[in-house]
Amino acid sequence: MGETRVSVGDSDGAGQAPEPAAVPDPPASPPQQQVGRPERSQSRVQVITGVVVGALLLVIGVPVALLTTVLQDDLVKEEPRFTARYGQSVGDRGEATVLPSVVGAADIPTSALAGGCTTARSWAHQRGGMDVGSSKIDIEAVGAKDRTVAIRGIRAERVDSPRPPEGGTVIGCMTQGEGAASGVGLDLDSPSPSALAVYQHETVGYAPYFQDRFHYLENQKPEVFAVTAVAAEYSYDYVIRIDGSVDGKETTWTLKDGDRPFRISGIRKDRSNIVYALPVPWTEYATGEAVGPRRCVTTCVAPDGSTVPQPTGVAPPAPPPPAPTRPAVLPPPLSVLPRDAESVAVAWGVASHSSTYTDYASRIAAIERTKPYRTKDSYDKEVREALQAEEPDNPTPPKEEEVVAHKGWRQVRSVRVKVAEDGVGGPPSKLDDAKVRLSVEVRSDVLGEDGWRQTAEGNPEEGNFLVTLARQDDGTYLVAEWEPQ
Repeated sequence: MGETRVSVGDSDGAGQAPEPAAVPDPPASPPQQQVGRPERSQSRVQVITGVVVGALLLVIGVPVALLTTVLQDDLVKEEPRFTARYGQSVGDRGEATVLPSVVGAADIPTSALAGGCTTARSWAHQRGGMDVGSSKIDIEAVGAKDRTVAIRGIRAERVDSPRPPEGGTVIGCMTQGEGAASGVGLDLDSPSPSALAVYQHETVGYAPYFQDRFHYLENQKPEVFAVTAVAAEYSYDYVIRIDGSVDGKETTWTLKDGDRPFRISGIRKDRSNIVYALPVPWTEYATGEAVGPRRCVTTCVAPDGSTVPQPTGVAPPAPPPPAPTRPAVLPPPLSVLPRDAESVAVAWGVASHSSTYTDYASRIAAIERTKPYRTKDSYDKEVREALQAEEPDNPTPPKEEEVVAHKGWRQVRSVRVKVAEDGVGGPPSKLDDAKVRLSVEVRSDVLGEDGWRQTAEGNPEEGNFLVTLARQDDGTYLVAEWEPQ
């Protein structure tokens, strides 16, 4: 089987057409002898000779020209062309990327947002970022003149060993509308990632895309295969291979991101900040599942709304849910950008809603955990109010005795922070204002080592707050006020 390697910006992978053979110059004619007589007879001989030579050239020249054309066509046959690049369309949910550094929403320049999620993704890629959970790849294919080009498969081939999901800051992006139910899916977590069908909302199913069919390329008509690669468990480097044939001869083309493999990160199980730049700047503290891949394992929804059963035994098995484990420290380790108001507000939300059964009902303990993120006046005022209270400010059920019995703890599931709407009609805060008003939504669970939860459904407790942060002399932000909403 022949194999052709093609990269973005490379040639079409075909061998160069052989240069035409050099044609020797015709030999020089010998000098004619001057004969004085008979002039008329000499002229007649020249005419007859020209006619004979012309006739011979006419008889011999036509087959030679035809033979030359056939040989040239056989030697200079066009080859099909394939190129691949990260997709320019990012679909209905945008495309999450992970940067190796810690950044906040205010660190993303407005120029990176001019083209929406597409330019935001390009900005992250240029800084060493890679797609998380799901990645769009566009493959452009062009057929060849007078040749039968058939594609019978598209697959991913992993390069090197899988890696743990990437660390750093996840940059998310939300768009309006719904993505088209079309294209090819590649599940990098599966043993042999090959072309799968894609359904509504860009959900990758497990029905083969090329089952019992080929795709034929037309001459000089570019066609685009929209590929959605997904990964959850690990990070991968990979190339894309296209299996097909040209005039019945089996061929494989290899596609890369320029001169290097494509890359995709799995999703982290631990919680960290996800920074969204569009449609408005906001920050969410959550697990990587918030930007994880969309898969439909048993039943998928077709574009017309009908359900499509999926074949069994194709999807990789889902890992078992982890057993509840009490955090080693509370609050858990956080990556905080002191000059980013949203990042500080997230830290305040996590610290104020994290506790263990030993201090579950202690308001003082909760306040102390927030001290690094508070102004001195705000912290001192809340401590005085807590000490003067006649009764402990017990949280909502479950009560302290239940939590102690199960050796439980309160764990933050998610914190979502965004600029608060101004209720009096004024403009909302900017993230670099002297005072920034933020809406903070906190979702938390109360768990026990024996698997006990606060509610049978496992619904989180909800808390909504209006938080005001003040910029300090050194440019950092601290929480100055907060109130429930």
